[in-house]
Amino acid sequence: VTEGQAETTDPLDYVESLRTEAEKIASGFVRRRAVSFAEGEAEEIEKMDGEKKPIHTSGLPAVDKITGGYQRGDLTIVAARPGMGKTAYLVSSASLAAEAGHRCGVFSMELTQEKFQARMFSRRSRVPLATIVLDKMEADDIRERHQGLGDGGTLPLWTRYDTALTLSDI
Repeated sequence: VTEGQAETTDPLDYVESLRTEAEKIASGFVRRRAVSFAEGEAEEIEKMDGEKKPIHTSGLPAVDKITGGYQRGDLTIVAARPGMGKTAYLVSSASLAAEAGHRCGVFSMELTQEKFQARMFSRRSRVPLATIVLDKMEADDIRERHQGLGDGGTLPLWTRYDTALTLSDI
């Protein structure tokens, strides 16, 4: 786990190394444990009273109220029917996480790098997405885009664009 917390570790490479290690462990050892509800409850209360794991917002207060935000080490999969706002949520949430200094990996099976970057440019610079994708930026839009993107190279955000991903890829 210490390796994954290093600033120089690529989260995507780290996830792959964790997957490989997990498969090794799972193939040779399966842990089974039965506990009474009371025992499980006592253990969880002790955890709740202990040190809290760092969290950050999803970007949507209503979602955070239900989920408590993202916990370190969570894998969050966003799925819904077309047009429900998955991509808008993903871009906003990933951007907020990275801007807060949390390392974040994005896996997309449908977004291209061009489309993801256009959405990030729009969100971070406040230049309307349509203005960017339709190539209608005026001098003021270009200036705003550059001002809004000044620290983009330092964001701890990695993306992977594949047309077919499996759980073992993630």
